[in-house]
Amino acid sequence: MHERKKGVLFLADVVDYTTQSVELGADDTRQFNEKFESSIKEMASSHNGGFIKRIGDAALLFFEDEIDFLNFSVQLREASLKRALDCGKFICDLRMVAHFGRFSFEEIDEKISDLIGPEGIEVFRMEKKAGKHEVFITSSLLELIEEDLKEMGIEAKKVQEKILKGFKRKTIIYRLIFPVKGEKKSPDALTEKMEELERETRIIPVFGDIYPAMSMGKNFVNLDLRSGTEMLVEESDFQYYEMDAEKEPIDTIELKRDKDVYKINLPLDVGDLYNKFNKGTIFGLPGSGKTTILKYFAFQEFKKNREIADDDNQRMVLFIACRKIMSYAEWLEKNLSREKKDTQEAYYDYNIETILDYLLYCFLFHDKVPEENTALEKAGIAVRRAYYNGFLTILIDGLDEATKKEIKEKIIWIVGQLFLDSKSGKKKGNRIYLTSRYSEKGFTISGKESEMLNPIFEVRSLDME
Repeated sequence: MHERKKGVLFLADVVDYTTQSVELGADDTRQFNEKFESSIKEMASSHNGGFIKRIGDAALLFFEDEIDFLNFSVQLREASLKRALDCGKFICDLRMVAHFGRFSFEEIDEKISDLIGPEGIEVFRMEKKAGKHEVFITSSLLELIEEDLKEMGIEAKKVQEKILKGFKRKTIIYRLIFPVKGEKKSPDALTEKMEELERETRIIPVFGDIYPAMSMGKNFVNLDLRSGTEMLVEESDFQYYEMDAEKEPIDTIELKRDKDVYKINLPLDVGDLYNKFNKGTIFGLPGSGKTTILKYFAFQEFKKNREIADDDNQRMVLFIACRKIMSYAEWLEKNLSREKKDTQEAYYDYNIETILDYLLYCFLFHDKVPEENTALEKAGIAVRRAYYNGFLTILIDGLDEATKKEIKEKIIWIVGQLFLDSKSGKKKGNRIYLTSRYSEKGFTISGKESEMLNPIFEVRSLDME
């Protein structure tokens, strides 16, 4: 009986099978074949997959559900890496390929017994492209599992786009890049920066270097915060304020704001802000402790990390000082490839992962240009994984200190993209906090922009006990 089914066709090929078979002889080869076939059947069955047949040195399988395929491929690859599929001296290194489509099968007793028709040829053509322990997939399959790959920390990297033998259309092939077990999530460049930030957050500077710094862990940061649920004053309010002749205009505005806003806001402890709000904007006068609050948040994140043994649940913290960073447009120009600029510039300008790459760049290099991009690319994978898993904290300090207005505007836009507007954003568990002097309130921040930054918090002068 013939049946057409839609799903994932999967091929696992044993590398150097023929060479090993000749060298080790018929008995060792037979023992390996028995172990390999029974192991892969058992593994596939546990993931609702169907073993179709052996094709020489390869095994052909079918999965009706793409997530079952993904979980199976991860387990099978891990088994090959850990030498669980080896038999005596016969080594089982696998290369794997998969394609999603509609395939024709021959069935006996409602079980697939063979693949018929030409639909599976694409998988067989792909097999020689993959290397040892690699998993290659087609674009049709990637579309279905892309979000799941991100959540698992697996990157899909485009390998080629060409016409395979026997086909008239181009086939786009992707290599799956798996995270290494036991390896730190963050590569060297990111690890070093995170460790530097952790050291900095352990102390509280007191009037610069005039007095010895205080321990963040041993001293409670007692900051008088006021909270509100929305931006309170519109831009037009500023024009009605009278200027004090003895004060600079900006000081007068800030002092006036200090008096007006506190009348309707409620008091809030710094610890409560951290525990109850995963997002917010903190306004305050110069020297009032805004930066210290952000470092306190980072300190709490690192403290939690030290208490968690599982590396997969470690939080990642990006601390970005606005006074040191380049504009988003300048970064795009320097870091976006020419191919992307020519074909999909608008897409990459509004892409969540591009935004995360920009924030990472600002954290690692500020406005400098790195000597090489390898570490940056690996760090980008780690940051995206943290974001999609809900383990990313972004701390943006001193919006008012940004050197260009476009930097300020883009930072506000980024907050909205990551936490309000984007369909792929708003991942539960992520945090973002921003600080600024009052001078930005009503100028850079007004109207819809103010809504993106809610809730709003106010802070007076720093006081320690």
